[in-house]
Amino acid sequence: MKTRLPVLLVVFTQIALTIACAVAPPAVITPTGPDLAATNLALQATVNALAAQSTSQAIAKIAAESTLQAPQDTQTPLVITATFEPTLPPTETPLPSETATPAVTATLNAVEHTRQIEARIKAANVLIYDEPDGQGRLVPRISKAVAAMGFSGGNIVNTSNYLGNFDRLLRTQTWDLVILSAQSRDRVEIGSLGVLDPISNHIARGGALIVETWNLDEDQSALAGLLLNVCGARVEKDWHRAENYTYADFLIPALKADSPVFSRPYTIAMPLRPTVFWPGDAGDLLRLDATGSSKILAGVLSSDPNNYGLLTSCLDGRMVLQTFSTHDYSLYETVHLWQNMMQYTLANYFSSQP
Repeated sequence: MKTRLPVLLVVFTQIALTIACAVAPPAVITPTGPDLAATNLALQATVNALAAQSTSQAIAKIAAESTLQAPQDTQTPLVITATFEPTLPPTETPLPSETATPAVTATLNAVEHTRQIEARIKAANVLIYDEPDGQGRLVPRISKAVAAMGFSGGNIVNTSNYLGNFDRLLRTQTWDLVILSAQSRDRVEIGSLGVLDPISNHIARGGALIVETWNLDEDQSALAGLLLNVCGARVEKDWHRAENYTYADFLIPALKADSPVFSRPYTIAMPLRPTVFWPGDAGDLLRLDATGSSKILAGVLSSDPNNYGLLTSCLDGRMVLQTFSTHDYSLYETVHLWQNMMQYTLANYFSSQP
């Protein structure tokens, strides 16, 4: 009992204190006069400062967000552009067709041009004088060559060794190709044929011409001079074959192996190999003017390409001058050589014509 009294006393004391604090009003300091106005001004300044601070912070936040977002707006298309443009090849596709078209056109034009020239050759007008041997011991080879050429549609006249017919036709008609072959040893000068003027007119007109002769070194005729002059040539030396001649010395190699004369329409096995009929004088070796357009196609080997010619191309291929004798060489090869010479001179003639 004695111990409970102190405890109760303490409890009642705390309760009394609590009630006293709750009932008594807090002390309030009420400003008056000048103090009240100053206080209001300070509060208004504080409010304004807080508002300004809030506005600045909001603006700064918006600016910061805009700054962070701006690179994203411009960065994306940059990435797309870098990966997209190189993958498109807008100009590569048409290039092959643009470059291929001229080549195809040129090829077609070349093929058509060749076809037209071949057709004109087949229909060519050809006049021939062939005098292999005054005594009739030799079978003419040019007639064999002409028969195998397949001429059709044109006028092909082989007068053989009938000079009067040749002279008349040469003077009175126009020919695409004239062939004049005089290998008979009875014909010392080709000018003795008496066809200087019509041959000169034929050359001046641009016609094709093949001449075979063997004695230009001694031929002082005007016709011999004309032939050498239009080829820009002179006789370098007589080509003489002794009785005990060396076979290899009279082989005739091609000096312009790429010339069509040795490949079109027939391939010629060069060098030509001698099967000698005519003893003694085998022909003439020619030298060309180096500044001219004539070319030595075949002849004796020499370090000078303009010397020792036996088969010479003149007048841009419209004329061939042969200064060895056909019957001194293989039948098979010389017949094909005559066919090739006809093809060669006619092709060059028609190519020069409109």
